[in-house]
Amino acid sequence: HSPTIDIISDTLADAIFLILESWIVPNDQDFKVINLDAMSNYWPDGLQEDTSNTEYNARILGPRSQFQGYEWIPMLHQVVFGGLNNYLMSAVPPDTPYYNDPEGFYNYLIGIAPPEGPYNYGDSLYPGWEWSSTSRTIQPGRRGETENDFPGNYNGLDYMLYYNLFTLLFSDSVGIEEIIKEHINIYPNPFRDVIRLEMASPGRYEITAVDGRLLKEGRIGQKRSISLQDLAPGLYIIRLSDKNNNIYTRKIIKQHF
Repeated sequence: HSPTIDIISDTLADAIFLILESWIVPNDQDFKVINLDAMSNYWPDGLQEDTSNTEYNARILGPRSQFQGYEWIPMLHQVVFGGLNNYLMSAVPPDTPYYNDPEGFYNYLIGIAPPEGPYNYGDSLYPGWEWSSTSRTIQPGRRGETENDFPGNYNGLDYMLYYNLFTLLFSDSVGIEEIIKEHINIYPNPFRDVIRLEMASPGRYEITAVDGRLLKEGRIGQKRSISLQDLAPGLYIIRLSDKNNNIYTRKIIKQHF
């Protein structure tokens, strides 16, 4: 709550909140409190009391987020404010899967996400319990519902949030120089008779069959068209190398007429 001009009202509101705190906070809207504490950086390692009854800090709210299905909140705090510790699993027993291993837990959770996106039609036929909610980030309590008020396929934005935060937090960064260096374009693909190649610098190309037989090779500038009308329809491998000896391998498909 925020202080008001009316001191009496403010004192009364404060007293009511403290009395009802144990009921207000741990319900299906708990993520709002946890998220606000995380984004306001009230997650230091030590013990700081937000109110007289509850200690709000990373060691408390991290595992509480995990227990209630809001595992993205500790990642968000760590991405925004830095720090070496993600306290997601800090309160679980040592024999718990992913004990002291939040990266492993996030990797597992992202890995079991369905490629077709989350869905639940209320008939127990869903891709997996973890991704069977209308929103994995806001309504994880809806996971596995059989009496679903919102049956259907969901947009997958919750997966994108988990994936992007995980990538920012645990993956090596890719600099602008690397992105430019890896700029290649092969089109159309599938093709009929001709493919067009674009690279950031001149180099060479090789086209092989899937069994490794070399079918065609040559030099290319930053742009070139290559006639492949003598190839039979099917799958081929093209390997490009630039002036810095970086090698890029792609699959190309020649269409049937």
